[in-house]
Amino acid sequence: MRRISALIAVFLAGCAPAAPPPGLSAGLLPDGATIEIRARDRLALTAARLVLPDGTAVAADRLSASGGRVSEGRPSVGVGASGGSSSGIGTGMVFSVPFDWLSGGPRDGLVDSAARIAIPDPAAWPAIADRAKLQLEFGRPPGETRRVEMPAPGR
Repeated sequence: MRRISALIAVFLAGCAPAAPPPGLSAGLLPDGATIEIRARDRLALTAARLVLPDGTAVAADRLSASGGRVSEGRPSVGVGASGGSSSGIGTGMVFSVPFDWLSGGPRDGLVDSAARIAIPDPAAWPAIADRAKLQLEFGRPPGETRRVEMPAPGR
């Protein structure tokens, strides 16, 4: 009897909708006609699709990504002197500031991505939302990629 209970529990857990990974969210915008996806990951969101219950796939019409830099640079000061027997002595001072430091300091290497997908028939959405899904692709050229599938947001 325990084995049957354990099998039923495993089966039901496998049927439950998967929760989105940390740093990933999707929601319906107030207009009720657009899904917005936001991700914070080390890989940029490169593609997003809404897959309707009939198999129709609707690609994101807006996709953006920013960040992802890692900087260990800090401001620095350099002092130097040079000279020769006939040219005299010259001195100099250099003050350098990494660009990342001016814009808020070192980044954590994570990319903030966003996508928007227009729902083809907003009036029908409440009836089909629980059977629709989002397919997302993350990647960083030239090779590392990852695919995530998650339930589409409801009403």
